[in-house]
Amino acid sequence: MTKVTYERETCSRCGGTGHYSYNQINGTTCFGCNGKGEKLTKRGRAASDFALSLVAKTADEIAVGDVVLYNGKGQITALSVEPCDLGYARMDKETGEYVKVMGIEVTGPKHSYKFHLSDKVRLPFTEEMIQEVIAYQDNLTKAGKPRKRRVAS
Repeated sequence: MTKVTYERETCSRCGGTGHYSYNQINGTTCFGCNGKGEKLTKRGRAASDFALSLVAKTADEIAVGDVVLYNGKGQITALSVEPCDLGYARMDKETGEYVKVMGIEVTGPKHSYKFHLSDKVRLPFTEEMIQEVIAYQDNLTKAGKPRKRRVAS
């Protein structure tokens, strides 16, 4: 499968070293690039946001058959999607009463996973999505805006 390479530039804060001034909590990690030495350009950020919009949905939009990524690296193929009690309550601001918090339980072939209704979940990229993201990034200006197309007259 093709991999999307978002446009990057050397971090201007640390000069590409990934280190900046020392503090006792984070050491010398540069906050501009999180210690990576490079960061996304405006074009790269816009393309990354576009890619995320293609694969992100809320948990209440999950359907049977969807492959859902969770906890950053796990994935589950939804064999069933059922409402469930998440096991805790929150206070209703209007009435002051505690109300059970409901969610979605996605059951897969080997295990199940519970999501809060408003959780953002990610679907894996397909080859078509990757090609669409690459084409989108190629059509952006340096400022991260889509190019205006000229109409032939």
